[in-house]
Amino acid sequence: MKPVASLRQLAQLRRRTRLMDFVWGVSQWLILVTVVFLLACSIDWLIDRRQETPWLLRGMLLVAQAVLWGGAAAWLIVAPQFRDLSDRRLALWVESRVPGYDHRLISAIQLNDPDARIGGMSQALIDRTTLETEDKSREMDFIRLMDQRRFGWSGLLLGFVPILVLLAALWVGPGTLEVLFQRQFLADEPIPRSIHLEAISPVIWPSGEAVTLKFHVTRRPMLWGWPRSGRVRVYPVGRPAEDYELLAQSQPSEREGTFEAVIPATSTDFTYRAWLGDGRTREAGHVQFEPRPVVRRQDAWVRLPLYVGSRPDGSPFEQYQPRGEIVGLFGSSARVTIETQKPVTEATLELLGHPAPDLLTWLPTNALVQPISPNLGLVDLFPQSLAVVNAQQISTAGSAAQNELGPELARRRIRMQLLDSYRGEASFDLRSNETAYRIVVVDEHGFANADPPRRGLMLQHDEPPHVELLPEHFTSAVGQSLSAETEVEGKPIPLAAGGGKVRIAYRAQDSYGLSRAQLRYRIIRREDPENPGPWFRLPLDEVQVAADVGPFDPKQGVFANSGLDDQIEFHAEPSRDPDRLPGRLEGGGRFDFQTGALGLRVGDQLEVCVEVLDKNPDPDRNLGRSETRRKLVVTPEELTRWLLEKAEHENRIKDLEKRQRAVPGRSSDQ
Repeated sequence: MKPVASLRQLAQLRRRTRLMDFVWGVSQWLILVTVVFLLACSIDWLIDRRQETPWLLRGMLLVAQAVLWGGAAAWLIVAPQFRDLSDRRLALWVESRVPGYDHRLISAIQLNDPDARIGGMSQALIDRTTLETEDKSREMDFIRLMDQRRFGWSGLLLGFVPILVLLAALWVGPGTLEVLFQRQFLADEPIPRSIHLEAISPVIWPSGEAVTLKFHVTRRPMLWGWPRSGRVRVYPVGRPAEDYELLAQSQPSEREGTFEAVIPATSTDFTYRAWLGDGRTREAGHVQFEPRPVVRRQDAWVRLPLYVGSRPDGSPFEQYQPRGEIVGLFGSSARVTIETQKPVTEATLELLGHPAPDLLTWLPTNALVQPISPNLGLVDLFPQSLAVVNAQQISTAGSAAQNELGPELARRRIRMQLLDSYRGEASFDLRSNETAYRIVVVDEHGFANADPPRRGLMLQHDEPPHVELLPEHFTSAVGQSLSAETEVEGKPIPLAAGGGKVRIAYRAQDSYGLSRAQLRYRIIRREDPENPGPWFRLPLDEVQVAADVGPFDPKQGVFANSGLDDQIEFHAEPSRDPDRLPGRLEGGGRFDFQTGALGLRVGDQLEVCVEVLDKNPDPDRNLGRSETRRKLVVTPEELTRWLLEKAEHENRIKDLEKRQRAVPGRSSDQ
């Protein structure tokens, strides 16, 4: 007979044992997985505080956890379900707990097995043993023999799982823990921090200058205040990393603020990261250095006023200004060209000047001593209540105060025309209240040239023409070599029947062109030499040049082919290079001034000079005037005696020079 009751109880014991093994294994597995998972999250969280957790490390953590999960499940959950819990093993276990069976339970199980070998044994004895065993089994509950405390231990372990998760959530925050869970499965999500840093500095910086790295910082509401400082690590190319202190630019608010770190001047590109509290920059910042633009060449020309003349194409004449220092006439304009060492996107010519000198310098404050914005005008600088006086009335103390009015102001800004990425040009009129100019160029990164080169501006009045009377000579052929031997000084005027004549030769020069000439004369009467007569002006006609007269000789005031009696009252030389130089820069003349109509008498004196005007249309313009020359009116006989005396005097001088040359060891210079 089969031990039905015993087998049924053994089956129940088997199921309960496997259930307990499963629950215990699952609880162990869950606590192990939770601890390892939180440990991996902690590793990710800690590494991410200083740098981005490498994707490879995250992948390795995931693989390691997966291997651990699988191995632990196989060892703690699956393996116990396959251990030997046969009826025989369980019967032996029950008999070890219940000595009263006295091996009858295992005997009943084994002897009633269909495969049991019972050769030689009494069936009646087997049945009686089985019956006694069944009676004993009906009186017992095998499950009660089990130590079921592991069910309680499993519940305790399972209770630790939410506790650990709750503690982790309280430590890093629920949102952070959720992101950490996602990151364990390689989700590309940034870990939330209580402090968030964002670099707001530009990438491109001027070479050789200090760099101020700025960060916009936000944070979650916290019971404690802001960190006192942070750290910025700089990684220069080809050099070791360097750390700099990160400080608040100003007192931050409750939620946000700006922090900055100053990097000393350098020209080496670098990357950088920043840390403040538990926050850091998510991505490495980059700083690249670019040289500021430099004006490597600057040329300037003065465009002469239109009254000077123009080129064949109608454009005004220009004068090159060495080193860019501009000096020009009133009414002139200027043209400036530049060339830079790198492409630029903008070029501005700034015209500088000081405040008006006629403004009273007794100011209620010393505001003008402070740096002045170049965008301010005089209306902004001087209030309407400020008194105005003449500059001559300013005292010595006032003049000293005027010198403290601060730097020059940018009175005008002119956008230069860019001829290409490297060259620019600008033109402007010259004004008396502007004393200097400078060029500011800006490249594609917004970098302006440091310390723009300053060049001077000066307006000057046109000097009147230079006029000189040429020496008088004995009558000779034109073209004959002139020397001191042919000069004659103070030749009188003979009072002839038709009136005498005075030969006048002169030359004139002007930097910007001659306009016209006139003779200026007056009579000094013999009877009243202390009161000369009034000056008279006689316009001199300009000679029209013929093709056969030859070139003009300013040393004689005539043309190469002029005759002795040819009258050239005034001639101005045309330009030798009409594309570069204005004409009429040099001129002169030679003519005979007829004195017959002047009513001269013997003993009177005639005083003459030549005046030449330039092209300046200003009615108050000063004209050029030669030295005056006085001529005494004499009779023809007196003129003859004067000439003989002059010739005799010249002969004595020549004889003396010959005798001196004849003495050995002496020269005519001694």
